[in-house]
Amino acid sequence: MVERTIDQVKFANYFQLLRGIFPQMLGMSVFDQHGVILWEAACPQSDATIKISTYANNHPINCHTLIEGISRHPLTTGEILHLCGLPVEGEKAGVTIALLMAATEYSQTPLALSMNDVLNAISKSIRNEIELQTALAASESELNAMADELTERYEELNLVYEADNSTLQSLQSQESLRHLVNSCTEFLNVGMTALIIPDKNITIYDFNDDDPTQNPANLIGNLRSDCYYGLQTHKQTIVINSIQDAVKYKVFCEIPQKLIITPVQTGEEEVIGMLIIINNNWKTDFSNSDRNLLRVMSKKVSKVIQTTYDDLTGLINKHSFEYNLKDALSQAHAQGFIHALLNIDLDRLGVINDISGHEAGDKLLRMVAQTVCKMVRSRDIVARLGGDEFGVLLESCPMETAEMVAKNISKEIANLSFEWQDEKYDAGVCIGVVPITPESESIAMILSSSEMARNTAKERGRSQIVIYEQNDIDLLRRRNEIKWVTRIQSALRDGRFQLHSQLIEDFKAENDTHYEILLRMIDDKGKLVFPGQFIPAAEHYHLMPELDRWVIKTTIDNLLANINDQQSPPCKVAINLSGQSLCEEGFQEYLCHHVHRLGKHCQILCFEITESAAIANLQQAGELISVLKNEGCSFSLDDFGTGLSSFAYLQTLDVDFLKIDGSFVSKMVDDPVAKTMVSAINQVGQAMGLRTIAEYVENDTIIAQLKQIGVDCGQGFALAKPKPFHQQLQDLTDRSQAAVSCGGSK
Repeated sequence: MVERTIDQVKFANYFQLLRGIFPQMLGMSVFDQHGVILWEAACPQSDATIKISTYANNHPINCHTLIEGISRHPLTTGEILHLCGLPVEGEKAGVTIALLMAATEYSQTPLALSMNDVLNAISKSIRNEIELQTALAASESELNAMADELTERYEELNLVYEADNSTLQSLQSQESLRHLVNSCTEFLNVGMTALIIPDKNITIYDFNDDDPTQNPANLIGNLRSDCYYGLQTHKQTIVINSIQDAVKYKVFCEIPQKLIITPVQTGEEEVIGMLIIINNNWKTDFSNSDRNLLRVMSKKVSKVIQTTYDDLTGLINKHSFEYNLKDALSQAHAQGFIHALLNIDLDRLGVINDISGHEAGDKLLRMVAQTVCKMVRSRDIVARLGGDEFGVLLESCPMETAEMVAKNISKEIANLSFEWQDEKYDAGVCIGVVPITPESESIAMILSSSEMARNTAKERGRSQIVIYEQNDIDLLRRRNEIKWVTRIQSALRDGRFQLHSQLIEDFKAENDTHYEILLRMIDDKGKLVFPGQFIPAAEHYHLMPELDRWVIKTTIDNLLANINDQQSPPCKVAINLSGQSLCEEGFQEYLCHHVHRLGKHCQILCFEITESAAIANLQQAGELISVLKNEGCSFSLDDFGTGLSSFAYLQTLDVDFLKIDGSFVSKMVDDPVAKTMVSAINQVGQAMGLRTIAEYVENDTIIAQLKQIGVDCGQGFALAKPKPFHQQLQDLTDRSQAAVSCGGSK
């Protein structure tokens, strides 16, 4: 202890101080209690340390005889050696300081008489410093003890963080929870740890093989029946170290165990389960540190539950499900296992929510979740993927068995008796089934394939099952549509859509030029893409409102750019509106905002709505027509004649134009029935004061027959091909200006 503290004394500082006081000082050495030099220094070009060492060798320095004293020793070479002894903590141990002075200068200095006083003061200072270091060294043992305790607490924290990493990085639900339970048993060295969450059917326990408690199965039963009830009442951590504690909290009185029970809670602090550590009675009582640690671990459990489980159904969520799929795919790649994925969609949930409220829909979702869980093996994994979607991972399952399981699930759910407030509902599911094989590419492809199979099943009707096959025509179409979705979004983002327009020729030359706006996409190679390739995908994946908004804004931007001297282009421009846009919230306000930008020129605009969209959204269509006609716009009913009740609905829609569906027009030359339909639609339209437009006019014979029937206008390649809209407007403006110039020259 002494040597260690002496080593920490900065003797160099004292050496510099003494040199400042005594310029005649040549050197300084420090000896330990055995006469061994601990430290030495000499002035430049001085052999003082050698002379001091020589003296020490000839006259052994014993600090015991120098304690509290200073001695003066003339050397044969003329210098004076001063020895000063320093005791340490009253022990017979210490150090000796040796100072070598030049004799001639020393005798002449006026400070000679104060040598003893200075050395006594310095020796006292050194002694105090040594004693302080000794005291600090003594305190160090206490600090080490505290450090040991802190290290233990740090290990506790490390346990918590380790649990955090293992759960939140892997998110393997039950595996994560099992790791937490095992960690508690191992670190706290308890007889048993148990996690019980009744609503989610989670019961995980781990016991110490070196210190077993009683039969775990019996213990779990008692914990579930006795402790969980008490925890629901107290809603806080309970420590049972004695019978008195058990009586106080009214839990687990009949079994002599020491335990800590802490609640597992939701974000709303609802108790959904409990985490418990158990020891035999002969073990040390549980401490506050044990209680606090278990509370922290229960919060980790709660976080795992919230992160990996669906609150409503108790199933794992999509994020956690995808990790299980990842493991399954790894097994398929590494070991050749075959698994199956069921993608389940619950029919008509939206109808139930609309009629009876979301509480009714939630009840049905829970019933379906419970039913699906009953229909699969305990090792299979069931998850809620979204609002009305469920996923099932069937491990080591051939497709024939997977198809049978899917049929059984569909049948069982169809037999569910679901009632809500005297209303009875039929339940049903559509299921897509996808294999997970060594040839499967990725989780994204597996999920995408399952969604395509499920959506194809929905298109085929209620309670349908589709097994994914690479060459299935419907699935290939669905996959193609999904690819188009990303292309559409990319084109919107990169500005790769264009407006074209096609002339609608007036056979009777009674009105201004009429154009229909057509949408074109430019692909990433600069090639023109026609709407027949991307509109089906846009309709299926609800992208039409976004496309409609782009068309509306861009069309009106072009029109405004061509309004000169308050004169609008002498034309009417027809913009198509999809059924999806008609019923989208906020679309009418968006449309009216851009229409108002044209001010007094709103009469340029005509909006086309297909007959099927108008009938499907009759109320919205009627309201929109009324609002925009008040602004001066006109309306056209497109594809007329394809609906089952076309003429009945026609009277309810205040439109200006009736476009005869091209499927009749294109066949009218060779099909008398088609020609009769065109004639009948034209007669009804004109009787109602509507102007009629025939679509798909592809040759001169059709033109002649349409004129003979009395159709007002025609549209098709035989009359005019589409051109870029800005070019059409420029041509129209140039012709208009030329006509004005000619009229002025006359």
